[in-house]
Amino acid sequence: MDWTIGNIPSLATLKPELVLTFYPQSFPLRWGLCSTTADFCADYLATREPFSASRDAINYVLNELVENAVKFSEGEAITITLALDGDTLVLLVTNHVGESTAEKLYNKLCKLLAGDPLELLMRRVEENAENPDNEGSGLGFLTMMTDYEASLGWRLTGPAEVEGQPLLSTVACLKVAAAPR
Repeated sequence: MDWTIGNIPSLATLKPELVLTFYPQSFPLRWGLCSTTADFCADYLATREPFSASRDAINYVLNELVENAVKFSEGEAITITLALDGDTLVLLVTNHVGESTAEKLYNKLCKLLAGDPLELLMRRVEENAENPDNEGSGLGFLTMMTDYEASLGWRLTGPAEVEGQPLLSTVACLKVAAAPR
């Protein structure tokens, strides 16, 4: 089961700015830890140009990616890689997922990328207002695309020999803003 959806840059040629691996199954799930991880990474990058002006965008996008990885992970490790590719920051989060989750995800992501992000966002907000128990609405991905102009992509490979589950790579590409002068 291998597939690619959306925009995936050539990951092999990227030079990482930061790589962080954590093991969410070794501690109880607390959503604040996802936010803390995103804060750390965004603050780490924001200490220097060209990242400082993009700190909030980096934080939001990475928090959404980490939350999704933790929520759907069926493996031991989640790895976050941040790399600069010209004027684009590549945020890569990898985690293992179950095959049934991968199939559902594939269908949802195809629909997500097939439509106009702003139109889909408005429709999802209305649907969520009508059905507050709706899970997995895709609002985070849609907000990344509309508010932060993130380009998104996913690659599924596997199942892996070690983890026994397919490996999902989620990529968000953000243009790094120049600091105001």
